[in-house]
Amino acid sequence: MRCFVRTQLNAIDPEGYASQLQIIRIGATGKSTTALGRISRYELLEEIAKGGMAVVYKGLETETGTIVAIKKVATEGTQVDEAALRREIDIYERLKQIPNQHILAVRDIFREGSTYALVTEFADGGSLWDLVGGSIADEERVAQRKAPLDEATVRDIALAVLDALVALHDNDIVHRDIKPQNVLRCDDTWKVADFGISKLRNNPVTGFTFQGAHTVPWAPPEQIEGARAHPSADIYSFGRVISFLLTGSQDKSSIQNVPDHWAQILGPCVDVVPEKRPNVDFVRSGIEQLSI
Repeated sequence: MRCFVRTQLNAIDPEGYASQLQIIRIGATGKSTTALGRISRYELLEEIAKGGMAVVYKGLETETGTIVAIKKVATEGTQVDEAALRREIDIYERLKQIPNQHILAVRDIFREGSTYALVTEFADGGSLWDLVGGSIADEERVAQRKAPLDEATVRDIALAVLDALVALHDNDIVHRDIKPQNVLRCDDTWKVADFGISKLRNNPVTGFTFQGAHTVPWAPPEQIEGARAHPSADIYSFGRVISFLLTGSQDKSSIQNVPDHWAQILGPCVDVVPEKRPNVDFVRSGIEQLSI
Protein backbone atom coordinates (compact mmCIF):
# COMPACT_ATOMS: atom_id res chain seq x y z
CA MET A 1 0.00 0.00 0.00
CA ARG A 2 2.73 2.46 0.95
CA CYS A 3 4.68 1.67 -2.22
CA PHE A 4 1.54 2.30 -4.28
CA VAL A 5 1.01 5.66 -2.59
CA ARG A 6 4.66 6.56 -3.15
CA THR A 7 4.30 5.75 -6.87
CA GLN A 8 1.26 8.03 -7.11
CA LEU A 9 3.05 10.87 -5.34
CA ASN A 10 6.03 10.48 -7.66
CA ALA A 11 3.72 10.79 -10.68
CA ILE A 12 2.33 14.04 -9.28
CA ASP A 13 5.65 15.52 -8.15
CA PRO A 14 8.74 13.60 -9.39
CA GLU A 15 11.12 16.11 -7.79
CA GLY A 16 9.40 16.04 -4.42
CA TYR A 17 8.88 12.30 -4.07
CA ALA A 18 11.10 9.38 -4.98
CA SER A 19 9.33 6.55 -6.77
CA GLN A 20 10.36 4.02 -4.14
CA LEU A 21 10.25 4.06 -0.35
CA GLN A 22 13.61 4.96 1.15
CA ILE A 23 14.79 3.35 4.36
CA ILE A 24 16.70 5.53 6.82
CA ARG A 25 19.07 3.39 8.86
CA ILE A 26 19.99 4.51 12.36
CA GLY A 27 23.53 3.77 13.49
CA ALA A 28 24.91 3.11 16.94
CA THR A 29 24.94 6.83 17.71
CA GLY A 30 21.19 7.09 17.06
CA LYS A 31 21.81 9.59 14.25
CA SER A 32 20.63 9.25 10.67
CA THR A 33 22.27 10.49 7.51
CA THR A 34 19.42 12.87 6.68
CA ALA A 35 20.50 16.41 5.75
CA LEU A 36 17.32 18.07 7.01
CA GLY A 37 18.38 18.23 10.63
CA ARG A 38 16.89 17.33 13.95
CA ILE A 39 14.59 18.84 16.55
CA SER A 40 14.42 17.41 20.07
CA ARG A 41 14.41 13.60 19.67
CA TYR A 42 13.13 13.71 16.09
CA GLU A 43 15.07 13.39 12.83
CA LEU A 44 13.61 15.34 9.89
CA LEU A 45 13.46 12.98 6.92
CA GLU A 46 11.45 14.78 4.27
CA GLU A 47 9.58 18.07 3.78
CA ILE A 48 5.98 17.27 2.85
CA ALA A 49 4.15 20.61 3.09
CA LYS A 50 4.74 24.31 3.64
CA GLY A 51 2.53 27.31 4.33
CA GLY A 52 3.08 30.68 6.00
CA MET A 53 5.56 30.26 8.88
CA ALA A 54 4.87 26.51 9.14
CA VAL A 55 6.70 23.62 7.51
CA VAL A 56 5.55 20.00 7.87
CA TYR A 57 8.07 17.18 7.79
CA LYS A 58 7.99 13.42 7.74
CA GLY A 59 10.11 12.58 10.75
CA LEU A 60 11.57 9.74 12.77
CA GLU A 61 11.31 9.45 16.54
CA THR A 62 14.79 8.12 17.26
CA GLU A 63 13.92 6.52 20.61
CA THR A 64 11.23 4.25 19.16
CA GLY A 65 11.87 4.21 15.40
CA THR A 66 8.33 5.50 14.81
CA ILE A 67 7.58 7.52 11.67
CA VAL A 68 5.70 10.73 12.55
CA ALA A 69 4.59 14.05 11.05
CA ILE A 70 6.21 17.16 12.52
CA LYS A 71 4.80 20.66 12.04
CA LYS A 72 7.46 23.28 12.78
CA VAL A 73 6.72 26.98 13.21
CA ALA A 74 9.75 29.25 13.49
CA THR A 75 8.76 32.40 15.38
CA GLU A 76 12.12 34.18 15.45
CA GLY A 77 12.04 37.61 13.81
CA THR A 78 8.24 37.59 13.49
CA GLN A 79 5.40 39.22 15.39
CA VAL A 80 3.73 36.39 17.28
CA ASP A 81 0.52 36.67 19.28
CA GLU A 82 1.54 34.64 22.32
CA ALA A 83 -2.04 34.46 23.60
CA ALA A 84 -3.22 33.08 20.25
CA LEU A 85 -0.33 30.61 20.23
CA ARG A 86 -1.29 29.47 23.74
CA ARG A 87 -4.89 28.91 22.58
CA GLU A 88 -3.72 26.72 19.71
CA ILE A 89 -1.48 24.69 22.02
CA ASP A 90 -4.42 24.30 24.43
CA ILE A 91 -6.48 22.77 21.59
CA TYR A 92 -3.78 20.20 20.84
CA GLU A 93 -3.29 19.42 24.53
CA ARG A 94 -7.00 18.69 24.79
CA LEU A 95 -6.86 16.52 21.64
CA LYS A 96 -4.20 14.36 23.29
CA GLN A 97 -6.86 13.39 25.85
CA ILE A 98 -9.49 12.37 23.26
CA PRO A 99 -9.07 8.71 22.26
CA ASN A 100 -10.82 8.54 18.89
CA GLN A 101 -9.69 6.44 15.94
CA HIS A 102 -10.92 9.05 13.46
CA ILE A 103 -8.90 11.98 14.85
CA LEU A 104 -5.23 12.18 13.86
CA ALA A 105 -3.38 11.35 17.06
CA VAL A 106 -1.29 14.09 18.69
CA ARG A 107 1.95 12.59 20.03
CA ASP A 108 3.94 15.58 21.24
CA ILE A 109 3.86 19.38 21.57
CA PHE A 110 6.90 21.42 22.54
CA ARG A 111 8.97 24.53 22.00
CA GLU A 112 12.69 24.44 21.32
CA GLY A 113 14.22 27.90 21.29
CA SER A 114 12.17 30.03 18.90
CA THR A 115 10.54 27.01 17.25
CA TYR A 116 7.10 25.63 18.10
CA ALA A 117 6.62 21.97 17.12
CA LEU A 118 3.60 19.71 16.86
CA VAL A 119 4.10 15.96 16.37
CA THR A 120 1.29 13.71 15.13
CA GLU A 121 0.96 10.23 13.72
CA PHE A 122 2.00 10.01 10.07
CA ALA A 123 -0.78 9.55 7.51
CA ASP A 124 0.73 7.47 4.71
CA GLY A 125 -2.47 6.99 2.68
CA GLY A 126 -3.00 10.52 1.36
CA SER A 127 -6.06 12.75 1.75
CA LEU A 128 -9.59 12.83 0.39
CA TRP A 129 -8.33 15.37 -2.12
CA ASP A 130 -5.76 12.86 -3.34
CA LEU A 131 -8.43 10.15 -3.48
CA VAL A 132 -10.49 12.08 -6.04
CA GLY A 133 -7.41 12.83 -8.13
CA GLY A 134 -6.69 16.35 -6.91
CA SER A 135 -3.30 18.03 -7.18
CA ILE A 136 -1.62 20.96 -5.47
CA ALA A 137 -1.97 23.04 -8.64
CA ASP A 138 -5.78 22.95 -8.67
CA GLU A 139 -6.56 23.02 -4.92
CA GLU A 140 -7.92 26.56 -5.10
CA ARG A 141 -9.83 26.19 -8.37
CA VAL A 142 -13.45 25.96 -7.29
CA ALA A 143 -14.58 25.20 -10.85
CA GLN A 144 -12.23 22.22 -11.20
CA ARG A 145 -14.35 19.06 -11.39
CA LYS A 146 -13.20 15.68 -10.13
CA ALA A 147 -14.41 12.13 -10.52
CA PRO A 148 -17.23 11.38 -8.02
CA LEU A 149 -16.88 8.44 -5.65
CA ASP A 150 -19.35 5.58 -5.30
CA GLU A 151 -22.01 5.98 -2.61
CA ALA A 152 -20.78 3.13 -0.41
CA THR A 153 -17.29 4.65 -0.21
CA VAL A 154 -18.73 8.09 0.52
CA ARG A 155 -20.94 6.66 3.26
CA ASP A 156 -17.93 5.06 5.00
CA ILE A 157 -15.94 8.30 4.77
CA ALA A 158 -18.89 10.39 5.98
CA LEU A 159 -19.37 8.20 9.05
CA ALA A 160 -15.66 8.39 9.89
CA VAL A 161 -15.69 12.20 9.71
CA LEU A 162 -18.90 12.37 11.73
CA ASP A 163 -17.46 10.09 14.41
CA ALA A 164 -14.56 12.54 14.76
CA LEU A 165 -16.92 15.54 14.88
CA VAL A 166 -19.05 13.92 17.59
CA ALA A 167 -15.93 13.50 19.74
CA LEU A 168 -14.74 17.05 19.04
CA HIS A 169 -18.10 18.70 19.71
CA ASP A 170 -18.57 16.65 22.89
CA ASN A 171 -15.31 18.22 24.06
CA ASP A 172 -16.36 21.75 23.01
CA ILE A 173 -13.93 21.87 20.07
CA VAL A 174 -15.03 23.32 16.72
CA HIS A 175 -12.67 22.26 13.93
CA ARG A 176 -13.55 25.16 11.55
CA ASP A 177 -11.56 23.78 8.61
CA ILE A 178 -13.20 20.55 7.47
CA LYS A 179 -12.14 20.09 3.84
CA PRO A 180 -10.89 17.21 1.63
CA GLN A 181 -7.26 18.13 2.28
CA ASN A 182 -7.75 17.78 6.06
CA VAL A 183 -9.21 14.27 6.04
CA LEU A 184 -6.27 11.86 5.90
CA ARG A 185 -5.95 8.09 5.62
CA CYS A 186 -3.76 6.13 8.01
CA ASP A 187 -3.60 2.60 6.62
CA ASP A 188 -7.34 2.03 5.99
CA THR A 189 -8.72 4.52 8.52
CA TRP A 190 -9.87 8.04 7.61
CA LYS A 191 -8.93 10.68 10.18
CA VAL A 192 -9.67 14.38 10.66
CA ALA A 193 -6.46 16.42 10.87
CA ASP A 194 -5.09 19.99 11.05
CA PHE A 195 -6.55 21.91 13.97
CA GLY A 196 -4.64 25.12 13.25
CA ILE A 197 -7.75 27.33 13.25
CA SER A 198 -9.89 25.26 15.62
CA LYS A 199 -11.54 26.97 18.60
CA LEU A 200 -13.10 26.09 21.91
CA ARG A 201 -16.80 27.00 22.08
CA ASN A 202 -16.39 28.98 25.28
CA ASN A 203 -13.57 31.07 23.82
CA PRO A 204 -14.99 34.32 22.39
CA VAL A 205 -11.81 35.21 20.51
CA THR A 206 -12.09 35.13 16.72
CA GLY A 207 -8.40 35.65 15.94
CA PHE A 208 -5.96 33.06 14.60
CA THR A 209 -2.30 32.13 14.94
CA PHE A 210 -0.44 30.93 11.84
CA GLN A 211 -3.25 30.47 9.30
CA GLY A 212 -6.24 32.31 7.90
CA ALA A 213 -9.63 32.03 9.53
CA HIS A 214 -11.36 29.95 6.84
CA THR A 215 -10.94 28.06 3.59
CA VAL A 216 -13.08 28.81 0.52
CA PRO A 217 -15.27 27.11 -0.69
CA TRP A 218 -15.77 24.84 2.33
CA ALA A 219 -16.30 27.38 5.13
CA PRO A 220 -19.81 28.66 6.00
CA PRO A 221 -20.76 32.30 5.28
CA GLU A 222 -20.84 33.32 8.95
CA GLN A 223 -17.28 32.09 9.54
CA ILE A 224 -16.02 34.08 6.57
CA GLU A 225 -17.66 37.11 8.17
CA GLY A 226 -15.85 36.45 11.46
CA ALA A 227 -18.60 34.91 13.61
CA ARG A 228 -17.85 33.16 16.89
CA ALA A 229 -17.01 29.45 16.60
CA HIS A 230 -20.00 27.10 16.69
CA PRO A 231 -20.41 23.37 15.82
CA SER A 232 -22.86 24.28 13.04
CA ALA A 233 -19.87 25.59 11.07
CA ASP A 234 -18.43 22.05 10.92
CA ILE A 235 -21.81 20.69 9.82
CA TYR A 236 -21.88 23.14 6.91
CA SER A 237 -18.36 22.20 5.82
CA PHE A 238 -19.19 18.50 6.18
CA GLY A 239 -22.19 18.95 3.88
CA ARG A 240 -20.07 20.70 1.27
CA VAL A 241 -17.35 18.03 1.40
CA ILE A 242 -19.75 15.08 1.09
CA SER A 243 -21.60 16.78 -1.77
CA PHE A 244 -18.22 17.20 -3.48
CA LEU A 245 -17.37 13.52 -3.05
CA LEU A 246 -20.73 12.49 -4.51
CA THR A 247 -20.66 14.87 -7.49
CA GLY A 248 -17.05 15.81 -8.12
CA SER A 249 -18.00 19.49 -7.98
CA GLN A 250 -16.89 22.05 -5.38
CA ASP A 251 -19.64 24.48 -6.38
CA LYS A 252 -22.35 25.12 -3.79
CA SER A 253 -24.99 24.11 -6.35
CA SER A 254 -23.58 20.55 -6.34
CA ILE A 255 -26.04 19.77 -3.52
CA GLN A 256 -28.77 19.83 -6.18
CA ASN A 257 -27.14 16.93 -8.01
CA VAL A 258 -26.73 14.42 -5.18
CA PRO A 259 -29.16 11.47 -4.99
CA ASP A 260 -32.44 12.32 -3.23
CA HIS A 261 -31.72 10.21 -0.16
CA TRP A 262 -28.48 12.13 0.34
CA ALA A 263 -30.10 15.49 -0.41
CA GLN A 264 -32.56 15.04 2.45
CA ILE A 265 -29.61 14.86 4.86
CA LEU A 266 -27.07 17.20 3.25
CA GLY A 267 -29.50 19.94 2.21
CA PRO A 268 -30.14 21.17 5.77
CA CYS A 269 -26.39 20.92 6.54
CA VAL A 270 -25.55 23.68 4.05
CA ASP A 271 -28.33 26.06 5.05
CA VAL A 272 -26.97 29.62 5.18
CA VAL A 273 -28.73 30.10 8.52
CA PRO A 274 -26.61 28.34 11.20
CA GLU A 275 -29.59 27.75 13.51
CA LYS A 276 -31.36 25.72 10.82
CA ARG A 277 -28.56 23.18 10.45
CA PRO A 278 -28.93 19.81 12.24
CA ASN A 279 -26.51 18.72 14.93
CA VAL A 280 -23.87 16.09 14.29
CA ASP A 281 -25.74 13.23 16.02
CA PHE A 282 -28.82 13.79 13.84
CA VAL A 283 -26.71 13.78 10.66
CA ARG A 284 -24.87 10.63 11.70
CA SER A 285 -28.13 8.82 12.46
CA GLY A 286 -29.50 9.72 9.03
CA ILE A 287 -26.46 8.47 7.16
CA GLU A 288 -26.30 5.27 9.22
CA GLN A 289 -29.85 4.48 8.08
CA LEU A 290 -29.15 5.00 4.37
CA SER A 291 -29.77 1.90 2.25
CA ILE A 292 -26.93 1.81 -0.27
